[in-house]
Amino acid sequence: MPLFKLQIILGLALIIAGFIFDFGFITTTKNFTEVLSNTSASSAWTKHVYELIRFYLFMLGFLNIALALLIPPSTPYKKIERIIIGLVAGGSIFVILGGLLEAQHTGPAYTWGLACYVLSSGLFAILLGLVLEIYTLLFGKDF
Repeated sequence: MPLFKLQIILGLALIIAGFIFDFGFITTTKNFTEVLSNTSASSAWTKHVYELIRFYLFMLGFLNIALALLIPPSTPYKKIERIIIGLVAGGSIFVILGGLLEAQHTGPAYTWGLACYVLSSGLFAILLGLVLEIYTLLFGKDF
């Protein structure tokens, strides 16, 4: 299977996971009534982080699909294509995991912890993948 198809499948899987996470976890009756009845900082923080995770799932899914469609499958950039897909897909997973770790806290993290490191490494990998994609599109070079 060509790598661009694998990246499109990953993007679609992230979008589907976003819908499942939204309707199966965020907008349940229990969570809705808890937010209405419990206005503590902890419940507000958890709701905020869960909504960010849902946004990450949708945004990263569309990002993967867009990157897969930017470079046609007939281009000779096989080595850099693998690197870009690995960085963006791995970074996407780290951002989602970091968000889930952050949701376990009772409030915002004021010091660097595991969740911050996981989120930062995921963001760095995604940004590095985007920089390599721009490099490939601008200069048309492979490594």
